[in-house]
Amino acid sequence: MKKIVLSILFLTFAFGCFAQSQMGFKFGYLSPYFKITSSPSNSRDTYSVDDAMFYSLNYKRRWPGLFNFGAEVEYHQKKSEFVMEYTSLNAKVYRAVNFTTDYLNFRLLPEFVYGEKMRVYFQVGPYLGFLMNSTAKGKKVVTDGSTDVVIYEDGNAKEDFPNIDWGIFFGGGAEYPLSKRVKLALELQYSRGFAGFAQDDEYIFATKNFTAGLSLIYVFKGYAERIKDEE
Repeated sequence: MKKIVLSILFLTFAFGCFAQSQMGFKFGYLSPYFKITSSPSNSRDTYSVDDAMFYSLNYKRRWPGLFNFGAEVEYHQKKSEFVMEYTSLNAKVYRAVNFTTDYLNFRLLPEFVYGEKMRVYFQVGPYLGFLMNSTAKGKKVVTDGSTDVVIYEDGNAKEDFPNIDWGIFFGGGAEYPLSKRVKLALELQYSRGFAGFAQDDEYIFATKNFTAGLSLIYVFKGYAERIKDEE
């Protein structure tokens, strides 16, 4: 047992000597999507979600070989417009509202890598998102016979979206070195959220996101490289 533990520690140290740490700042295009299940069943919904920008920071440890690992924190803001029409207690309800949501997502980044100078990589892993803020601005019109009651909305809307989103993502990209310390990367990711399915509200939201991003990466000195410089 002691030999196994010592072997694992030795391999960890050996890989750590050659591991390459890097940090990247990524920005790009975000194409979000909401899927809605409405109740009551006589509801008619139309909605649109605007494309937007997203920003993220990631940190990766790159070992020689085919497998690397890292983590990423990502911020994005979604703007959407929903129009809902349904009948409730013999009254017709019309609701038109604009939502703005801010999410902070955390991802684990297991990667399969191919190449040395120019690296191509593929990702698959989990993510966890936290709703930082959500606002709604619009109105609801309730018609009962000949009387219209207008209710204006302008405030917090966190109850309409999952406070914690979670799911899986798939991605891929390519890195190209601009210098010994700086790289440029182009990356595509698709994520699928499942938290909306657990909601038991009148409207259930399940998120999908597609992103295309450009990263500027800084490579830190590894242990072996620092020792060589000192010599």
